[in-house]
Amino acid sequence: LRIAIGGIASDAARGSDKAVRAVLETGATAPSEGEPALRRAPVLGDLRERFPELAVWTAEAQSPGGAAEHGVSARLASAAGERTESAPWAYRVLLRRLAHEPGPRLSRAERIALSHHDATEIGAEGLPADALTLAALQTGVPVLAFDAAALEGELALRPAREGEEIDDEPLEEGEVVLADLERPLLVLFGPRVPDAMAGPDTERVVLAAIQAKGIAPVSVEEALWTSVEILRGA
Repeated sequence: LRIAIGGIASDAARGSDKAVRAVLETGATAPSEGEPALRRAPVLGDLRERFPELAVWTAEAQSPGGAAEHGVSARLASAAGERTESAPWAYRVLLRRLAHEPGPRLSRAERIALSHHDATEIGAEGLPADALTLAALQTGVPVLAFDAAALEGELALRPAREGEEIDDEPLEEGEVVLADLERPLLVLFGPRVPDAMAGPDTERVVLAAIQAKGIAPVSVEEALWTSVEILRGA
């Protein structure tokens, strides 16, 4: 994966140059042979002004489900502490700016990104969950996995609209949600639509890596590629 524009463009260009922003938000990277295409999800409404550093990068991959290949559990056990200690801080700052506390529906990858340690038993969930866990342990970047068959169109970050809800829970207007063309799928670090998330029986997943201020694009690249690599090797 190569986040060329995202890694080279200055902060000023990202914020003010319409051409750069258009490429960042709609253009796909040109993957090397064997690598998945990486896209930056569009940021809609006033979120670009409110959270200029916030981004979600996506990639698609086949998911075999079941247990990960032999050796992934060992990689999970040895990966804790590989990430830089600035990663949990960066995501806690983002969480405070989103103005809500982490709820009970945090994925294990999100818990890892927000803290230094994860108490959940390593290697117990199978795929794709273990792939996301290893990616988060190595990079500090939380990766989410959606069931591609449950999505309508591409993902986008946008403010929640009046009257929207997730899993029968009303959303506050303006909350930051990741949505497809038809509905909000989750509030960042909050409630999510269960039937949209990938599980052991999912055949094709859409991976989404959250980038906060202070998180290098190369870390996002590594998180997505690590997840894809494990799914392919299972």
